[in-house]
Amino acid sequence: MWQRTGDGWLAEAFEEHRPRLRAVAYRMLGSLPDADDAVQDAWVRFSQSGADGVENLGGYLTTIVARVCLNALRARKSRREDLVGVHVPDPLVCDQDGADPETEALLADSVGLALVVVLDTLAPAERLAFVLHDLFDVPFNEIAPMLERSEAAARQLASRARRQVHNAGYRPPDTDRAAQRAVVDAFFAAAHGGDLSKLAALLHPDVILRADGGAARPQASALLHGAEAVARRAATFVQILQVHPSLVNGAPGAVLTDKGRPVALLGFAIVAGKVAAIDAITDPDRLSRIDLPVPGVPGTQARRLAMTDAHAASPQSGTPAAGRYALDPVRSSLTLRTRLFGLHSLSATMHIVGGQIDVDPAVPRATVTAAVSAASFSTDNPRRDNDIRSPRFLHADKYPELGYRASTLTQDHGRWTLAGELTVRDVTRPVTLEVDSIQQTGRGFRAHATGRVGRAAFGLTSAQWMGGRTFAIDLVAAADPL
Repeated sequence: MWQRTGDGWLAEAFEEHRPRLRAVAYRMLGSLPDADDAVQDAWVRFSQSGADGVENLGGYLTTIVARVCLNALRARKSRREDLVGVHVPDPLVCDQDGADPETEALLADSVGLALVVVLDTLAPAERLAFVLHDLFDVPFNEIAPMLERSEAAARQLASRARRQVHNAGYRPPDTDRAAQRAVVDAFFAAAHGGDLSKLAALLHPDVILRADGGAARPQASALLHGAEAVARRAATFVQILQVHPSLVNGAPGAVLTDKGRPVALLGFAIVAGKVAAIDAITDPDRLSRIDLPVPGVPGTQARRLAMTDAHAASPQSGTPAAGRYALDPVRSSLTLRTRLFGLHSLSATMHIVGGQIDVDPAVPRATVTAAVSAASFSTDNPRRDNDIRSPRFLHADKYPELGYRASTLTQDHGRWTLAGELTVRDVTRPVTLEVDSIQQTGRGFRAHATGRVGRAAFGLTSAQWMGGRTFAIDLVAAADPL
């Protein structure tokens, strides 16, 4: 039985169980950002309720996460009409040589992408019963209270889910990763050579190809059945692309690029030495948000390295002339972007109304102060655009709830960083932005900086209000000499 033994005991207890909770949430929701949201929500609930009198802490925390996921699935089901065409859930992608420890924990009880796709078709209660019992060995007498059903009803839900998984054509994949990789390599070799007969020989007779082009490329979405149809599609699509082997949900997969630009991510299910399922994401927006293990592919880390190298070669490149500058509110802004449970992006733009920058000629340093006025909100989902502009959504009675104040701009070995503070509601946290560019504009200059900060830092527990897993920060500061 857990009792309080000192400060920080709740956090330590929760962190001990976090890997398993994250794995449960990912299999429940099929999205890593959504899983992180659910785990964070569980932490907030746990930190508020405590664990006095709890005998099985792991089971108690699993119950909290499961209920959070169940609510998320029910909310997602009500807006399923927003998804266009074939949908392939968010994959876990890492280099074929292995994953970082956190991802390895997620892959410990590996669930292939093909099964995650099928899980997405289950009703929320069925999915919870199936995932917890069949994948995590949670007994039905513990699952029943989560669903507010009897134990017999929980058994029936899991049984119904198993039938649907079987009827969807899902077959447990092979476990020998080296043998799976050999089949995938042979598949790409045949596709590049345009050899349809060799391709068809590698495919299961009932093979399924699911391609998700998203809203950006609906014409690329497809659902194909049978070896002949899949072989023709693969030969046409893969032939001119470069293949970068990777692991997708613990199984051999690949990132396909065209002249260095990612165009597709493929996950394979190999059953009895044959390709039984191919799940592909070709949506450029989703590909840009996935950390793809491909050298040379533009991404956050690549941009940072490129920026550092460029400044190292010419340390004073783009440095403003010494003096005092005033920020131009018309040309300056700070934008926060996030995702609402992984489905839609939401942006809040803060308008800078004043501030100045003092550039010290002796040291590459500038002092920045800026006030922020009202924020404007927008979304990439027209159906939700009116919702987020409503007073209920913005909590107008508490407005303003966003604020940003920068303090120092420093240069270290050619790398410019901007230290500041971001306020969301009444919580203020330090934020460091990396300066991507400083461009001369007449006698003044225009700077662009980017960064990220976790939603958890602000204690946000709802996806309704800027509730994504992280905030992506985009600062544009235009200044003219005083």
